[in-house]
Amino acid sequence: MLMNMKEILTVAKKNGFAIPAFNISDYAMFLGIMEVCEETNSPVILEIHPDELKFIGNEMVLAIREKAIHSKVPVCIHLDHCSDFSVIVRAICAGFTSVMFGWGRTSFRREYFGNEESDRNRSCSGGFCGSRTGDHRFYRSCRF
Repeated sequence: MLMNMKEILTVAKKNGFAIPAFNISDYAMFLGIMEVCEETNSPVILEIHPDELKFIGNEMVLAIREKAIHSKVPVCIHLDHCSDFSVIVRAICAGFTSVMFGWGRTSFRREYFGNEESDRNRSCSGGFCGSRTGDHRFYRSCRF
């Protein structure tokens, strides 16, 4: 069952358990992770870095999403540490349920988010967006 980051972390917090997050780079690795998670009835966060996304392509992401939808365990598909807005949009369109904005470039934050008010007004279709600044992580629902 496909979930966004907020949903999957809420379940974990409520029930007092951790959720493993695995960086995946190919379909065989993904299948192995899903097999073990389903055998042990463990929710999972599948992380894909933007550099990996270049190599695996949308077709693999769509296949991952399809398997996640039909999985008996909660699955979150997460784009990890991305500062390229076009890649973030591509990931959401391909079916990621979570993204983490890599705010290494201050201009990205200023140009896209502007001030606190425009940040509050942004919202991503069913997905879950996060940002990281220094040692603090902020997760919130948003719509593009």
